[in-house]
Amino acid sequence: MIIMLLIETVIVCALAVSGSRAREDIHFDSQSLIISESAAETPVTSLDRGIYQVCVQYQGNEDHSWKMDVSRPDGLSEYVHAIESDEITLPSYTNEVSENVYINQHDCQTVISLTTDGTANAGDITGISIYYLRARSVLFRCMTWIFIFMVLDSVVWIFASGWWSQISVENRKVICGILGIIFLVNMPLYTDYLTSGHDLGFHLLRIGNIAEGLLNKTFPVRIQPSWVNGAGYATGVCYGDAFLYLPAVLKMIGFPLRWAYKCYLFIINSLTAVLAWYSFYRMSRDKMTGLICSLAYSLSIWHLVDVYTRAAVGEYSAMAFIPLVLLGIWELEEGQKYAYLVLALGASGIIETHVLSVLMIGEFGLIYCMVRWT
Repeated sequence: MIIMLLIETVIVCALAVSGSRAREDIHFDSQSLIISESAAETPVTSLDRGIYQVCVQYQGNEDHSWKMDVSRPDGLSEYVHAIESDEITLPSYTNEVSENVYINQHDCQTVISLTTDGTANAGDITGISIYYLRARSVLFRCMTWIFIFMVLDSVVWIFASGWWSQISVENRKVICGILGIIFLVNMPLYTDYLTSGHDLGFHLLRIGNIAEGLLNKTFPVRIQPSWVNGAGYATGVCYGDAFLYLPAVLKMIGFPLRWAYKCYLFIINSLTAVLAWYSFYRMSRDKMTGLICSLAYSLSIWHLVDVYTRAAVGEYSAMAFIPLVLLGIWELEEGQKYAYLVLALGASGIIETHVLSVLMIGEFGLIYCMVRWT
């Protein structure tokens, strides 16, 4: 095990050294860009593996949605995952916007093009600059491999230490069952794209704004800076965002926004399955009953619709804590010693994610208590 850890440490250090080499900034002015009526394109540029910040300078007084396409000039399909980037909007309140681009192979021949639907003039683009983000590139690569090694080491330790053979057969079934539920509920995440949802854009902006606020050395981020034409808006005042700091930090250190959101979604879905099993197990005093209830709760139609159709981040995050509230009420009735702590933990989780759910759960709890205690 020690040899395995040493090998992994050497690999991570080698990745850090390879990504820490300085690279020259690249600038294209309006004279060096290839400009047509509705598109502006850079000449072919060689970029090595890493994260780059593409800054677009422009002029104009209207908001236009431009699609930034970063691709290889040969357009070969086997390199479809070599480059990743997002769509950008050029707002009227500033003359420069930036977006991160992720290059996933060495010496990648790259063309950056901006296209519009015809409502804007490509002549408004005055320049494009490319900067290598050395710290983020190193952090992103190292953290990705550290996570892979942590999972690998955990699996090796579980079987090499004899822990798996020491636990009961029933507990093995529970662990395998919970892992199976987690695998099933997260299946739409096992793709190289992010499925669309009704509120997805709004919540991605929340995550991006928190990350931007943290980069501006603001904590907590009360006024999210990019709303209302750059004036900022206190979105978090009525919409708890404590849990969104996790994907925001991932975005800060270099993870693509959709990766950061997927990580958050995976964690919340996993937490929902685990807390549902624990709560229903404590109420039923039967581990297999808790497992069946966790399966029914995690794969319920409303939960899946909230997660993948509506992308209702606040609501599906609150659903992770609803079983704890039910358990707290149940144990209060049973006279359990620390029932109030369980209830407080569940209620706090809901308050920090979705205020409307607090009202609905409060009404349910009141009705339940009136029926049971009168």
